[in-house]
Amino acid sequence: MFGSNSHLADTDGDGLQDDADRDPLTSINLEVLESAPTELDSENIRNAVDIWPKLFENTTQTIYLETYYVADSVPSKIYNALKGAGERGVKVKILLDKEMYEDDPSQADYLNSLKNIEVRTLNVGELSGGWLHSKYFVIDGRVAFVGSQNWSWTALEDGREIGALVRSKAFGEALVSIFEADWVKSGGSPLTPQRSNDTDGDSWPDDYERWVSTSRTNPDTDNDGIPNSRDSNPFVPLDTSVAGASVEWFYPVETAPTGDLDNPYIRDTENVLCELINSASENIRAQLYQYSTAGNYTMLDNALRKAANRGVEVKVLVDNKSHLNTDYPHPEVLDNLAIVPGISVKIIDIEAIGEWPGGGWVHTKVLSVDGERAYVGSANWFAPHMSHEITLGGWHAGPTRDVGIVFKSPETVRILENIFTQDWNSEYAGAL
Repeated sequence: MFGSNSHLADTDGDGLQDDADRDPLTSINLEVLESAPTELDSENIRNAVDIWPKLFENTTQTIYLETYYVADSVPSKIYNALKGAGERGVKVKILLDKEMYEDDPSQADYLNSLKNIEVRTLNVGELSGGWLHSKYFVIDGRVAFVGSQNWSWTALEDGREIGALVRSKAFGEALVSIFEADWVKSGGSPLTPQRSNDTDGDSWPDDYERWVSTSRTNPDTDNDGIPNSRDSNPFVPLDTSVAGASVEWFYPVETAPTGDLDNPYIRDTENVLCELINSASENIRAQLYQYSTAGNYTMLDNALRKAANRGVEVKVLVDNKSHLNTDYPHPEVLDNLAIVPGISVKIIDIEAIGEWPGGGWVHTKVLSVDGERAYVGSANWFAPHMSHEITLGGWHAGPTRDVGIVFKSPETVRILENIFTQDWNSEYAGAL
């Protein structure tokens, strides 16, 4: 997967032979990975459960994984690949939500006992009242996965999930910058050898900024000679944006639980989602686990209504379990949204085709716009995932930790919209 044959063409020099490279014109490579029950599985889209172990088996240096929890139900081939990586000398660091770890520490403790694997927890509940909800990993600083898949059998085999596999050194190291901040906050040792002066006063040390390919005074994330302040695409080097490349631009997105964990070079989830919606001129597709205005959170809801009012066709597909969740009462929110001219809303219930008791849900967090721009990540459409505090009765929550990717790629968005259309038209989806 990471090797190349000198006798075969590798136009972009990314280690992928042209005949196996989805985008041979550029070293930037973006692929949708899905998880789905058999009835909704797409033949032409690779599954995360099959690709994750292959990635770990080909790692040579580091694996940094940040996820909500790790369950013992994850298919053994994935854990075996992690174990094998550690035995080969790969440094594996895993960061989990503390409260979820305390609910069932057995699998995390087992992984922590293995050679070269270190597991830590971050108490986001104590920091902000939120939770560590991100689901991403970075391999050797240059290949990353980010999406909605938790580390459980249900997520990988029984439910509808969507993630993005990204080959990009700039993107990978940007995610590592998020990981390191969280890792150090949890009490872990810095991943970088030295953290020294902070010339530009942005709270990110000079050595650290150089490590993620930025300048201590004038950041240039993709190291293409164009400072971020003048670069329309700071995560894709200028010389890779060539005619015919499938990915025109992309960048990471985060929700940070506290100010000191908020990377100044990485965009905020809520702002990015609103910008995508506000930029729409033709259509919007949202495939979501959760859609809530609880706590008077209406930013995204209002943006969709405004889009419809200017003539944009809006379709929203929401999981049935979340829709009926009595902990966050909001069924009427979708009823009210559905009566807006230009907005169609459906609920999807796939529990009947799930094999695991209580499993089988649509857990995606995907927004696509005009058939060419999209967000894929871990952030639900609920106030804490958008950096807001919320109080419902006696329950209070604050900002979560979430991570995603936003990009412009008609080819990739077409794949996302094919998944959306299949699920929207399936027998499992229906009107409110």
